[in-house]
Amino acid sequence: MAEAATIPPSRLSRFFKSWKTRSLMIGAIGAGVDIAITNVLVLHFHFGWRIGAMTGLVVGGAVNFIMNRFLAFHEHTTDFVSPMVRFAAVTAVQSVIHGQIVVMLRAGLTHVTWPSEMFHWEGAMLEGAKLTFAKVVADILVFSVLHLVMLRYVIFPKKKTAANDAT
Repeated sequence: MAEAATIPPSRLSRFFKSWKTRSLMIGAIGAGVDIAITNVLVLHFHFGWRIGAMTGLVVGGAVNFIMNRFLAFHEHTTDFVSPMVRFAAVTAVQSVIHGQIVVMLRAGLTHVTWPSEMFHWEGAMLEGAKLTFAKVVADILVFSVLHLVMLRYVIFPKKKTAANDAT
C-alpha cells in the first residue's frame, strides 16, 4: 500500500507559526493596553502627557513581555529574571524616546485642524483623539522593527544546541 503523501503547510499556517507574526500580534495587544491606560491617566486622572505615556508603556510592556515569553518565543525555562532585566533595560531606553515623541507630536497637533465640527468632538474627546494618534505614531516609530530585533537577539536569544556547536 502506498504511503499517504504529506501535504505541505500552507503559507497562512507558516505565517502564523512564525515568532515574528506572533510577536507583532502580541505587540498590538500590549499597545491596546498601553493606549487605554494612558488615556485613563491623562484624561480622567489629569496626569501629564509624558508621565501618562510612559506609565501606559510600562504596563503594556509587562503584558508584552509575559505574552512574548510564553507564546511567541516559547521560553519555559526557570530563568525569568535575566530576560526580564534585559527587557526592562531595553524598554526603559525606548520609553524615554517614546514619551518624548508623544510630547512632540502632541505639541505639533495643537496647530492641526481636527474634524471636531464634523464629529462634534470637544474637550476630553478631542484631547483623547490627539493623544491616541500621537501614541500610535510613536509606537510605530519606536516599537516596530527595532523592538522585534531586540526581542529575538537580546531578550530571548535562540538557545545554542549541540548541532549548532558542531558546525
